[in-house]
Amino acid sequence: MDFIEKLCLFCLGFTSVLGLVCAWLDKSYYEANRQSNRFTQELYELGYLGLLKIFTLSLFATFLILPIAAFDIAVKAFQNMITMTNDLAFILFAIAAWVAITGLMALIVASRRYRQTENSGLPLSINEAPELHDLSHQLAVEFNCNKIKKIFLTADARIRIREDISRLDDIYYGHTPTWEIGLAALQYLSEQDLKILMALEYAHYANNRTTPGRLVKSLSARLAMMSGNLTRAGFIVTFNPVAWFVAYSGVIIPRFTAKGEEIAEIQARVLVANLFNENDIQRTLTRYDVETEVYREIIQAAGARRRPGTPELENIYQHIRFDRRFASLSRQAAENILTSGKRAGRRSLMIKRLAETAYFEPALERPATDYLADKNAAEEKMMQLINNA
Repeated sequence: MDFIEKLCLFCLGFTSVLGLVCAWLDKSYYEANRQSNRFTQELYELGYLGLLKIFTLSLFATFLILPIAAFDIAVKAFQNMITMTNDLAFILFAIAAWVAITGLMALIVASRRYRQTENSGLPLSINEAPELHDLSHQLAVEFNCNKIKKIFLTADARIRIREDISRLDDIYYGHTPTWEIGLAALQYLSEQDLKILMALEYAHYANNRTTPGRLVKSLSARLAMMSGNLTRAGFIVTFNPVAWFVAYSGVIIPRFTAKGEEIAEIQARVLVANLFNENDIQRTLTRYDVETEVYREIIQAAGARRRPGTPELENIYQHIRFDRRFASLSRQAAENILTSGKRAGRRSLMIKRLAETAYFEPALERPATDYLADKNAAEEKMMQLINNA
């Protein structure tokens, strides 16, 4: 066994041990935040964050060394095939060569950067949404972090900050974040709801500080992107141990670091509670969770796009009512908005609102769509994007 093979085994073992220690620290960090004093919490956070950084570096070093080791084994198998000249030597060489070639291809494909344009939506300039940009600036000042300058209006019902994590240093230091604000969400949220949800997102960037939860989120995003690249590449690239190791890492790592992300959400909630009433935060999160679930498979950039040969969809957003006194049809009826050919029927359809959030509703609210300078123009542009795919 030569140096390359020993290094490969060492990286695999070292990364596995670090992963187990991270899983233990993840639970300990969670318990410390529940029971310990602030000094102990900060010690756990520093230790967990440092170990996560070492684990991330070791993991990507293992990704790199695996195809190199496979190539080294293939060379040795070829040398044995020449000297032994039997069927077994040829079979070993064929297997090793396949693993080496496809493993290298898998590493290259997984590391490629694909811009996630599917949900990029429509860029909102300051002229198109001046109040929304002002709100983003105010929250950045409030949380003492860098302002997120780019805002995209998407077709779905999510409110989130997205980072395109494409390199190793992006995991450690972050990448230029962008806002993705769903047009469907603006239809059912109030102005206060939107402020709270954007504050909860901004709170993760408070004081421009990297927390274990934020690092885990970035690492998970990078692994998800690598797995997606491999899936798009097809069978030839994915049928080898390198691709399996990448895919396995993308599944198991978010599970054993889940508590770190949970702590990050709790810490963000505490920061936002300094700005808004706790009952208002709870009401907003309840409404957002329920409504987003209703719209999840109804209005989204991928699911709502018109299929070739089908008629163009009319404005599906006109059926989402901010007036919450109405709670009528089921999810199936809401889905008929996308399939019904009757214009009159479409006008009468309304998305179901669940009764369990009714008692949270205040009497008077300003709709979040008021943040758009021209709501109708935004809906028309979004429908063009959906219909033209």
